[in-house]
Amino acid sequence: MIDIVILHHSVFQKITGSSEKLLIDIAFILANSSRFIVHFIYANDENINIPLEILQNPKIRLHPFEFDGVEPNEPFKYINISIDINVLISEINPKVILLLVWGNTQNLIKNLSSSIPLILISPFGSFTTNGNVRKVYVSGASNLRKLRFRGIFNSVIFFNPIPIEMSLKNKFIKRLNSRTVIIGRSGRSDSRIFDPISIFAFAKLHLKYKNRVKFIYLNPSPEAKELVNILEIKGIEFIDWLSKEELSVFYNNIDIFAHSRRDGETLGVSIAEAMLHQNVVVTHKGMEFNDHLFLINDPYGKVVPKDNFDKYYEALDFYVKNIDKLSIWGPQAQKFANSFFDPSIISKKIIEDFVNASSYFNKPSFLIVRIWFNFQYWLYTLYYRVK
Repeated sequence: MIDIVILHHSVFQKITGSSEKLLIDIAFILANSSRFIVHFIYANDENINIPLEILQNPKIRLHPFEFDGVEPNEPFKYINISIDINVLISEINPKVILLLVWGNTQNLIKNLSSSIPLILISPFGSFTTNGNVRKVYVSGASNLRKLRFRGIFNSVIFFNPIPIEMSLKNKFIKRLNSRTVIIGRSGRSDSRIFDPISIFAFAKLHLKYKNRVKFIYLNPSPEAKELVNILEIKGIEFIDWLSKEELSVFYNNIDIFAHSRRDGETLGVSIAEAMLHQNVVVTHKGMEFNDHLFLINDPYGKVVPKDNFDKYYEALDFYVKNIDKLSIWGPQAQKFANSFFDPSIISKKIIEDFVNASSYFNKPSFLIVRIWFNFQYWLYTLYYRVK
């Protein structure tokens, strides 16, 4: 058996991003194969929610620790951590460690032993090394270009494995027999990414259709709640958090997915989830990242300019007027998203990468590659010391 460590302090937090979901998805894929034992090293607090499938899986081991947080700036050191992570890792003796990298001098990563190969998930095109990084899973084409430009040639665009919802055969019967068109939004409750575009657009939509439209807004930020209060918008239901199973029901019950996020998306996992549940999508261009736009095509998706509330309203209105056509457009959305997020294809790739990483640097024939990674580590260390 091959021991793998997944190390991330907030991996089991209730409200997280797609990167944390990916860590858990990879754990399931590895543990459910016949070759791996997966060890989670994570922070334990009152906000965690460990899935029952993890607690009951004999090939997944949990190693919680206590800490007071992470320093807000580089190199993002853990504050008052209750364990010595390197001692724990030496006791586990893993063949590969999987981590998230969100900074270029990340203290934890650069201080790990170079005898252990790393696989990194880089949501924003960051890179830190211990001198032994085997693969970097990157979110979005723009971040891949950023890393390749910096010489990180073992980086690849990676898509979360998202299974197709199979219980959809009655979905469109419900839609045709219902007088209410349900619009849904999911995402984090982070104030930094809040965009009011979907709320303003729905306010106008509700004035036109009254109770014929409803907006279920998942994980609202304080700003979202305040805006709806101030404008006294009717027809919006706020839901703070849903489990994985409840989230699937949410996607099944909506008709239109209203994506809104200020900084945009590096991949668009929530959009893909909605599409895989046969939902049409309305989105907008973001301030920073727009890699999610590759998922959006007519007739099952509409993209509007940044901050253009009227165009967003028109896109929602188009789908409300054409609700009877969603039984055609929804499956088209599902088919397109599945061509990128098919779990069977992604699972094979993950297992192959971890098997290769676990043995790659132990082979004499790959000495030249090991020298290259050590040279790369030296260059980064020199660069940030001078900087």
